[in-house]
Amino acid sequence: MIETIFYFWKIFVQIILIVVLISSLKSVFFKNQYNLNNLRYNTFAMVISVIQLLIGLIYYFTTYEINYNLFKPILKNITPALLIFLGWSIHNSQKKSKKKFLRIIIFYGIGFGLYIIN
Repeated sequence: MIETIFYFWKIFVQIILIVVLISSLKSVFFKNQYNLNNLRYNTFAMVISVIQLLIGLIYYFTTYEINYNLFKPILKNITPALLIFLGWSIHNSQKKSKKKFLRIIIFYGIGFGLYIIN
């Protein structure tokens, strides 16, 4: 059952990241201002990626033996979530809207790419 939840949530995270990336690209292209809705979308994407990390850790610890085979999938699951969290943290410190959107595009895009590869 945890395997089904893990793969369903992984697809859900990927869909949300696509929506956030398209929204950010559109906002940069049309020079929109960063508003509260953008903050909510970006925070929601970051939170569900952290939930994906937790579900992945539960899944890997219940299916793999504790040896070297365990660390490879865990690192593949931690890296995208950390990049998304890093992008969210960096975009909060920016003052200009364009810089905020660019930080989201870069870090969420790399995190999305790593989720696709896994």
